Amino acid sequence: MISSKVVGIVGNKGKMAVNIVEPLFKEAGCEVIGSDIKNPSGPSNKEVAEGADVVYFSVSPICDVAGVINGLIPFAKPKSLWLHGTSIQNPAGNPISPAMLSPELAEKKVDTGFLHFMVGPMVRSLRGQSVVYGFYRELFDPEWKEWLTDLLNQKRPFLMECSPEQHDDLTTGSQLIPQLTAVAVGQLWKKGNFIPSEGSWGFLHVPMMEAMKFFAQWKIHSTMNGKK
Repeated sequence: MISSKVVGIVGNKGKMAVNIVEPLFKEAGCEVIGSDIKNPSGPSNKEVAEGADVVYFSVSPICDVAGVINGLIPFAKPKSLWLHGTSIQNPAGNPISPAMLSPELAEKKVDTGFLHFMVGPMVRSLRGQSVVYGFYRELFDPEWKEWLTDLLNQKRPFLMECSPEQHDDLTTGSQLIPQLTAVAVGQLWKKGNFIPSEGSWGFLHVPMMEAMKFFAQWKIHSTMNGKK
């Protein structure tokens, strides 16, 4: 049985937080609290960091993640677990790893890692979907890994543990595919003088997400099998 924790989501009004992250923890029996700049009357980031056993950073844009983490380090609850869900560990100019490896967090025995759901926010189930997780240093409390993996495995995803560097190797290609697809289609529409309506992009969503999923799972399988 998974022990109940207080999970705090920083950025809890985004689509991924609302549709994926919060339901995952709530359905596992956790109490979920959260903060978001879209909800100024709600709890603050500081209150979440001070009160949560597990803090999950679901912050956008990616370049802001490290700054948000750094700002909350003084308020971290000792022996808690901090995770972020960004698709890139170390964006240019604002790397996340140094923040998660902060000596101040280590002094408080705060374990740090990442939990990346390689799906879009509208996916209906995590069953069979790629989920990548990992930690930045040897855990102060090894039970955090068991707690996290037990919780995730309830949803039957394709789960893989990797280092931050391996994570970025996995995600770079899988995100490049839909980006290039969108650019190519946009250029074709421009040449044809086609002005898309808001709903016209809908037909691209499913194939792009499937391309991301296929590439990510192929890359994960290849990595696990020792291939390049």
